[in-house]
Amino acid sequence: MTGTQKFLAIAAAGGALLIAIALFTHKAEDPKTPPSVLEPTSSGVVTAPPTVAPAPPPTPGTNPAPTVVLTAPLTSGAPVDMATLAQEAKIVAEARAALNAGEPRKALAAIERYEKIPDRGSLTPEATLVKIEALAKVSGRRTDALALGMSTRDDPKMASYQPRVEALLQDAGLIGEVQQPTVP
Repeated sequence: MTGTQKFLAIAAAGGALLIAIALFTHKAEDPKTPPSVLEPTSSGVVTAPPTVAPAPPPTPGTNPAPTVVLTAPLTSGAPVDMATLAQEAKIVAEARAALNAGEPRKALAAIERYEKIPDRGSLTPEATLVKIEALAKVSGRRTDALALGMSTRDDPKMASYQPRVEALLQDAGLIGEVQQPTVP
């Protein structure tokens, strides 16, 4: 999954969550709402009235904003199980919080739980970064951090994360300053 696909998956998850919250909040606040508006249809799809106000009419002498019409749903790559993505995000955030609190062993325990999630993958590069950082901070595990960091160099999924991996290894004193190749 590319970075764009991950971003779209996370954005879709956030949008779905906001819609669900809006539907439940709207139903709770307005008991006079007709049931057909917020209840599932025969196909199982919950419908809601549009919440965006129409744009004001254009003023003379200006060009109106273009209208975007979606004729098909936007998709990018394989479908993502939102429950798995939410579980991944929760565990990686827990591991990152443990690192920020100065508890690298707790962060490693969280990453071990992350690695047991079936069909995980959306946040694996971020989990790998947390693991490298935690390993570098645990006594006796620094060479494991170096080995994991070096193994990411050949992983195409980690290509965009490579500068962060190198910075982590350098900050931990596991490698020297990375020399950029020079062009003759």
